[in-house]
Amino acid sequence: MVPPHRPAQVLRDSGLADTELGVRVDYDTLETKWENVYAIGDCADMPASKAGGVAHQEADILAHNLVVKIKKRGEPKPVRLHTI
Repeated sequence: MVPPHRPAQVLRDSGLADTELGVRVDYDTLETKWENVYAIGDCADMPASKAGGVAHQEADILAHNLVVKIKKRGEPKPVRLHTI
């Protein structure tokens, strides 16, 4: 049996993890309630599995979107996760 996933204590103590499932994020941007703070992977409260493949997809999308935001050119990619 796999124990339920819980966010790390440091995330709960900081106030970032405000749900039992992790850090709440905007599903389109992966941004948290704090401006310019993002969450991906196991710590993010996303409607997707807690698998390495999902985290890899999130990382690729977020990296691209941060470059677009910093350079102020290009188009951000939407977060569309493909999981099994």
